[in-house]
Amino acid sequence: MSWYTINSNRGKPLLVVDNYIHRIDRNNGNNEYYKCIDNCGGRAILRSQTTAIISKIHHHPTHGAELARRGFRETLKEKVVSNPTKSVPQNFHEVRRSLVSSGIKGCTTSEVEDAVPVYTSVRSSSYRKRMKLVPKLPTKLSELILENEWRSTNDRKDFLLGNYFFMTNLRPFLDHGPLLKYKT
Repeated sequence: MSWYTINSNRGKPLLVVDNYIHRIDRNNGNNEYYKCIDNCGGRAILRSQTTAIISKIHHHPTHGAELARRGFRETLKEKVVSNPTKSVPQNFHEVRRSLVSSGIKGCTTSEVEDAVPVYTSVRSSSYRKRMKLVPKLPTKLSELILENEWRSTNDRKDFLLGNYFFMTNLRPFLDHGPLLKYKT
């Protein structure tokens, strides 16, 4: 009986036993008790993190397609994070190509091909994952640090943001408010 663990979308552990996905129900010392994610009555027991057994059988087909979908999404997110300079569509096509050719653990090739989502369904989550890598913009001028060649223009003069005297004299003008008022 093959088993392994994966994480849910919320980061909780899920136990996969013979291509059935189980979520944790309770923990009793060395034993962890899991129930099927479809609430079919199927149960599994993980003993001492070494052996997993199905204690009650399932009354539905395996979660092969669901495992393929989850595996694809996780692989795509890892690829986007590891190589943020590539576009998301390029990463999508690379992961799709490699996943269809190599397969996913515990899934048949037809399940993998059917379960690979279309680009539009994973686009927003991939861009969201990539945007988490972008550092936060400074909120104050004092938080902005320009060093060496970035501090001067092509004429070797101080850049506008690096000149403290100019910015302090410009401050009353900037705080004055809008220059144009529109009629309504």
